[in-house]
Amino acid sequence: MKKLDQQYKERIRNAELFLQLETDQVEKNYVKEKKAAAKEFEDKKIELKENLIAELEEKKKMIENEKLTMELTGGKNGLFKFLQCGIKTVEKCHNIDLTIGTGF
Repeated sequence: MKKLDQQYKERIRNAELFLQLETDQVEKNYVKEKKAAAKEFEDKKIELKENLIAELEEKKKMIENEKLTMELTGGKNGLFKFLQCGIKTVEKCHNIDLTIGTGF
């Protein structure tokens, strides 16, 4: 009976040690995965921020180009009419004010 009792205690001790070892391993893996997830999150956040900034800069350039195009083609000073007439037919366009933002 003593031998069975000793074997039982040994098995319980081995099971407890195994459980502790497994618990430690799970905790280490958890900490490792948590750090990896936090790093991945920060990297993704930086990437998205850079993409948004690039998109905004691209949109800003597009708006500036559209503004410039509008000023060149349909501005207050009738430059659009001048461009429509073409260089060869400038003589035919008599009523065009060619001053561009000079205040004349």
